[in-house]
Amino acid sequence: MADLYFPPTTKICYPKDITWVEDKDWANEAVLVYFINDDGGMGYIQIVYSSMSVNVTTQVSAKFWNKDHNQFITKTGKGSNLSLSEDKLSSCALDTEFTSLSTDEFHYKISTCCEPKKLRYDLDFTSTCPYAYQTEKIPFDPKNEKNGYCIHRFIPTGRVTGTVVIDDKTTININGTALYSHAVQHLPQNCKRWNLINMNNGTDGIMFLEFVGKSATVGKAALVLDNKLVGVTTECNYNQVCCIIDKDTKYEVPTEVKYSFKGKTIEGEKPFTVDIHLKPTNQVDRLDCLSFLPFLIRKFVQSFISKPFIYQWLDECEAEVTIGDEKKIIKGLALQETSHVSK
Repeated sequence: MADLYFPPTTKICYPKDITWVEDKDWANEAVLVYFINDDGGMGYIQIVYSSMSVNVTTQVSAKFWNKDHNQFITKTGKGSNLSLSEDKLSSCALDTEFTSLSTDEFHYKISTCCEPKKLRYDLDFTSTCPYAYQTEKIPFDPKNEKNGYCIHRFIPTGRVTGTVVIDDKTTININGTALYSHAVQHLPQNCKRWNLINMNNGTDGIMFLEFVGKSATVGKAALVLDNKLVGVTTECNYNQVCCIIDKDTKYEVPTEVKYSFKGKTIEGEKPFTVDIHLKPTNQVDRLDCLSFLPFLIRKFVQSFISKPFIYQWLDECEAEVTIGDEKKIIKGLALQETSHVSK
């Protein structure tokens, strides 16, 4: 393979690299797959391991949304409920599994069937590109690395097939694009919020994630063309043009946003830029992250992290892409997420 370019603090990621860390010192670690179905629906499945309280906990959650259904489940247990394979590539907790089927390619079996059986997923995840990308330990505060860090591994070229069963009655076929993420956040209370957008129309796409810390902002983004990861960058900008105030949480909820990022292509190091201008309208979730935790853990975490909330939208999107002198418009459904962690 020819020399591949990845910017500082990022590097190439192979299947063997997506292993669990299990940081027991005030950290959250999560494996998560987001998908957008070909019929216009969306969903996700997640396992979270948290040492953010006196007792280590494990939490699983899953969601499915389309024009006819909006279902969410979550379950919390002990840290010991997390079971890892010997190579730490596979994880299982509370009837939810992310099983790595190969060390040579990105191939996972993903399922959940926790009580109550409002949702039952059985998915097969693959990737159209032989490599993904990851970030090294990036501090939330570059001037004081004791204030925590984040690590990310992303597969933005995913495909999912399978089924979701709703209320043990309705079976829906899943066939769509997906983003696979494995993340570690150490001392996440030093992160104020994050902004995510993921869009893939089956051929081309983009993903963008920005963490806003109390003293610095950390961004990472990727460009996918012809089902291949062609560019990764940390030169990212999120501009909240307009917002409203959530009267319950007092958080700013965006009504108009601009995303932009620039970098060099992985092959050939050609300069590229991506610009997106969106007005989120189709809100699919507004989630109080603490409402599903046991009372004592909720109060303990709340004293350090305020009141974390997640807002999600699924809207049609256009991304203007420029590589060298060539311009291209990418169109597709985009999942946007704004998460407020602390004030």
